[in-house]
Amino acid sequence: MIVYTYKTIPYQDSSRLVYAYSETGLISYLARGVAKLSSPLAFAAEPHRLLDVTLSKAALPTLKEATLISRYENAKADLIKTTIHHVIGETLQKNSAPEDDHEKNLRLLQKVLSQIETSDAAPAWLVLYLLKLLYFFGFGLHLKQCSECATTEPLGYDFYGLKTVCEAHGARHEEKENHRLILYYLHKEAADVDIIPLPSESLWLQAIKRLYETHLEFSSHALKELIRQLEKETA
Repeated sequence: MIVYTYKTIPYQDSSRLVYAYSETGLISYLARGVAKLSSPLAFAAEPHRLLDVTLSKAALPTLKEATLISRYENAKADLIKTTIHHVIGETLQKNSAPEDDHEKNLRLLQKVLSQIETSDAAPAWLVLYLLKLLYFFGFGLHLKQCSECATTEPLGYDFYGLKTVCEAHGARHEEKENHRLILYYLHKEAADVDIIPLPSESLWLQAIKRLYETHLEFSSHALKELIRQLEKETA
């Protein structure tokens, strides 16, 4: 089973409880003895790892085997990327439901984490990930007509207002490019997505703020810390 570990906590003397996202949704399992220096599975009890695991069949499964797929080394060395991992984990924890298509969501997550690992524009990939996640969750982004007058073309997307607009209501070249990229991104399979991230750092910051305020509706220490870091970067 492929899993992305987003949180671990100590359990008894040398074990850890691992919280992860998988093709079946949110799961937790017990990793026994992994806090020991001699444990061959110590790597499998750290957050922000992509693993292939074998678990026992129990109410609280126990980790039996694990293969490391990625430890996201670049993210570990970059404070903003590390914080984005925390934010993604909390977003999944607070928004995933049993009826979601978790196989598709996991493919998207793997693609985005890979892009974040190598990109100089990690916050842009967080924005695009959130937009597609909302699309998967069934939130209408109303991309087919202007939110102000229902005009159907030409259209742009305003990331500050999180709305589709026509030329009469502010669709300039930048907004039209945003609209084109979003349409492409939302309608491609996760494994096929390969686009140029959004160009403006201040745009990423405003989009992240607005997405969490208006659609995801939760806040957390990690999200507040990411916003603080991005505000510092764009100051």
